[in-house]
Order: sequence, then C-alpha cells, then structure tokens
Amino acid sequence: MNLFSFLKKEPKPFNEGFLAVGDGHSIHFAEFGSREGVPVLNFHGGPGGRFSTKHTQSFDLKKIRLILFDQRGCGLSTYQDPFLKNTPQKAVEDGKRLLDFLKIKTKVFVSGGSYGSTLGILFAETYPEKVYGLILNSIFLARSQDLKWTQEASGLFYPDLMEKKLEKIKGKDLLKGYHKLLFSEKYKDLQTALTYYAGYEYLLGSLDPVFQTTPLTDQKIQNAQIALMFEENNFFFKEDELMKHIQKIKNIPTLILQNRLDFVCPPDQAYALYKGLSNAKLIFVPAIGHSGPSIRQRLKKEVPVFIERVLKGEWRVDQ
Repeated sequence: MNLFSFLKKEPKPFNEGFLAVGDGHSIHFAEFGSREGVPVLNFHGGPGGRFSTKHTQSFDLKKIRLILFDQRGCGLSTYQDPFLKNTPQKAVEDGKRLLDFLKIKTKVFVSGGSYGSTLGILFAETYPEKVYGLILNSIFLARSQDLKWTQEASGLFYPDLMEKKLEKIKGKDLLKGYHKLLFSEKYKDLQTALTYYAGYEYLLGSLDPVFQTTPLTDQKIQNAQIALMFEENNFFFKEDELMKHIQKIKNIPTLILQNRLDFVCPPDQAYALYKGLSNAKLIFVPAIGHSGPSIRQRLKKEVPVFIERVLKGEWRVDQ
C-alpha cells in the first residue's frame, strides 16, 4: 500500500517501507525521484518531527534519488519505546543502515534543515567517506549557547511572551516545570505545556505573536516529549562537539542557506559552521523566520546548481 496515494498533487515515492534498526525500532522510509538518480539522504528536523513531501521541493526529481525517513519515535516509524536509544548518534546510524539496505554503495549528498542540519553535520563527521557534499539550512549546532537562546536570550526580543511562558510554566527551573506538565495525566497541564512552552518557539520571528491553543493529539504530545528529552540531555552532545570535529569534513563541498533574521536558530551558528569549513558557500537570505517561502525558493534555485558543479568537479566556494 502506498501511504502517500492520497496526495494527488504531491510527488509520490517510487519505493516505500519500513526497516528494522534494532532497539525495538523500525523506521519508515520513502524514496522519491529517479531510482537511477544521484542519491540524496535527507534528515528531517525536530527532534520529534517527521519527513514530508515539502522536503522534495529543493530537488530536481528527474535527476535525484531522494531518500527520506522518519527518525526513531517519529512519524510512521514504529517502536516498543519511543524514547529508548533515541539519540542523534542513533539517527545517523539509521541513515547509514538505510543506505546499506537500499544497496547504495556510491557517495551521497546529505541534506537537512534546523535539527536536520545537526544530523547532516554529524553524519558527515561520522562517515566522511560516504559524502559528496552537504546541503544545509537554518543551522543548529547544539552548543550550550544555542540551547540557552530559546530558553533565555530570545526574551530580549519577546519579553512579553517570555514573561507569560514563565508565568504558566511554574517553578524556578523552567525545564523541570515543563517536564512536570508535559508528563502529567491532566488535560489542562498538557495543554498549558504545549501552548506556552512548545508553542513559544513557533512564535519566534513573528511580528505579531499570539499564543494559540491547539487541539491535543497523542502524536503532538509524544513529539514534544521527545524534543524535551533531547533538550534535557543537551541533545546528547558534549559541549561544542560538532565544531570540535569539523576538521573531518573541512574539505567536503558544502552549501549553507540561512534566513538573515532567524529567531529560532540565530545566524551566528551558520556563520560559525561556514568559518570552520574551507569548501563552503554561505548564503544569507534576506528574510525573517526559521523557514518560509523565501528560503525554500532560494534552495530550489541553488541546490541543483550545487549538485551539478560538485559532480563535475567544478565547485568553487567563490561562486
């Protein structure tokens, strides 16, 4: 059964299924484009997100074999315990396992945005011999300062929202207060947690932000719980771990796109990544927000050119 058959105007996968990856997890995957195309492995954002057909929009599917998968505990992936062995390191291992399962022995391009960019960097640092090039946007480096941004510093721009958030998530320790509400059995507590803590991030970058109460679902609650687990564990990274290993991927061709006014993942992260690489191009898109049509349109323009030039050996960082 094709799980995307109801999406009439959306691209449909030519291959789809589930792969058992151990620890009681099976990841849901789908391949789009051409089976004979250049392989691209994409990591979706989150943690706690899922892949969607919007991840196909940056690529020429006539020339690309795009591999998408729902990470552990996410989307249609199945599990015995969604929190068990659910780390960025395991997500990267699962990506490699999926490539082996699909019998892709050549190098691949790796793409991802937001937390997906984190995984893209980690995949390349773990398996540099497998990577043609990196296509990253809305960069998240998972440093302590990046984690504190949403919890604290973003309040410099949204003091009213931060005050309301602190008022609703009671307790001196914000994370502990949020945890208590998010794992409560009371509907009111869960609604408060998702509206005023999880919902806060989605308002960053808005010029007229208002907290919105949305209907609760088991999936929304679980997604938020997974994201909180990562936040409580510093995303399972040592301090500045990605940048400390950047030499491993210093010469890999890399395309970085970042909205100039991204209030979820501030642009200093994209710039730090760019400065740590010797074969990277950084494009600041003159737009506000964490994603949106401007950065998607620019990705659609830049990505096919980047892939073509890398494959032809014509990639130069001054382009």
